[in-house]
Amino acid sequence: MRRRFKTVSDDPTRMLRGLLAAPPAASHSIARHSLIAGALGQRASDRITAALVIVERGAALILVVLLARWVIEGPLYPWWRELIQRPAPPAATMPARPTAPAIAIAAILPSRGASAASEEFIAPQRRDVAPRPAMRVNVPERLTAPTIALDTAIGEAFVVDGAWQVLDDIAGYLHGTGRPGEPGTMALAGHAGVRGAVFRDLDALAIGDDVFIDADGWRYTYRVAERFSVLPTQIEILEPRAEPTLLLLTCTDWDTRRLVVVARLTAAVPIGS
Repeated sequence: MRRRFKTVSDDPTRMLRGLLAAPPAASHSIARHSLIAGALGQRASDRITAALVIVERGAALILVVLLARWVIEGPLYPWWRELIQRPAPPAATMPARPTAPAIAIAAILPSRGASAASEEFIAPQRRDVAPRPAMRVNVPERLTAPTIALDTAIGEAFVVDGAWQVLDDIAGYLHGTGRPGEPGTMALAGHAGVRGAVFRDLDALAIGDDVFIDADGWRYTYRVAERFSVLPTQIEILEPRAEPTLLLLTCTDWDTRRLVVVARLTAAVPIGS
């Protein structure tokens, strides 16, 4: 049986010292680096694998955070809003103490000797001038779309820090856009997946479906004519049009684009007629 003698090359420490002391040749630099890494117990593939593991764990953490945010602001949001808006139970009240008769109070308090000022004294008005009628505001108040079971109130949204507000739980009328039934472009925006998600089914509206706007005692009927998506920066869609037009806006494609539903006026009748 042949006995194997240990050489200098079999000792990783001595081999590493020799490699570090010898000047590397240009043609053998890659092999030299591999030998050094092997002598140290580390390989390039191991470092790449470790880096990939770190990247994978970071991506998984980001996905968990995004999923938690979607669950909180999506399915759990209506329950949470109802919980925080639930009225508190009435507090127990102490029994009221018996009060003195009104006659006795009148006898104790001194008379001021002057009657209460009349409304005419506080705000005098000319009787020969008819009161000025209140101006019609004609702001949209309610939106309904029967084909997608949409029925929501409308609030007014403004530009805050360079971006339009998106109201929670209701549709938002973009302040300064067109009025119901009037020439121009009236725009309403709403959430699609979070904070009430009033426009979650907006993509189900088809061309030819009717949408109704209630405002100032009138119901305006708009019929869907177009559907498309734009980038969030394409605000030119809000430019006034010659005919009365309604735009319904919501986010789509993971909030990278905006879904736009265009409807045109077909009728206007008093509510209840």
